Amino acid sequence: DIKVRDPLLGDPTVVVPCDHLIVESTFGLPIFQFLSAADAVRRIVAFANECLADDATPVFLGYPLGRGQEITHTLCHAGIPVAVHGAIAKLIPGYERAGYEFPGWTPYEAGDLAGRALVIPPGFRTTVEASGADVRVAYVSGWALLDNARARSGADELIPYSDHAGFDELVELVERTGAQRIDVVHGYTDAFAKLMRAKGLDARAAGASFARTDMEDSAAR
Repeated sequence: DIKVRDPLLGDPTVVVPCDHLIVESTFGLPIFQFLSAADAVRRIVAFANECLADDATPVFLGYPLGRGQEITHTLCHAGIPVAVHGAIAKLIPGYERAGYEFPGWTPYEAGDLAGRALVIPPGFRTTVEASGADVRVAYVSGWALLDNARARSGADELIPYSDHAGFDELVELVERTGAQRIDVVHGYTDAFAKLMRAKGLDARAAGASFARTDMEDSAAR
């Protein structure tokens, strides 16, 4: 997984000049244009504050490694009380050892939702919604740009931010490496390779092409 823009957490990508580039294309279609880290922070914080002002619980869906900690870190540094599901919380110490601080978060406890945001894995959404509490769900993902994202995620708010490169970032990566041979793996491989061939590059899809949403749906279940 790679991106060119600075991430919410982690080191920026160092682009290395090369002759032969093997690159993932999870979001290798022009429709995938993502928020910057700064804009993602603003959207996350605004949604949390709007929900809390209405006495509703803002619920953010985040993967156990990566997105969950990024959302938690954002909320903590905005001064928003946040409870974190154990699958996400257990990996926070690794980020802390890397120098990132998460002030004020608490472990999630069933039924204790009032006055705080909640960060949970996507598969836990139905459990929280079944609690009877007034919850509003935010889906922070590159897949939030798909037309059916709201129906697939059950989210009230779609925030298109990813720890993968968007389409323009993938093109920028290819151009900055100077590579003349491109092997495209994972995601929209055929489409991205075709677009790179149109730029005069020797680009090919390695293996079958598939969309990661299929895998994410299986993981969520």
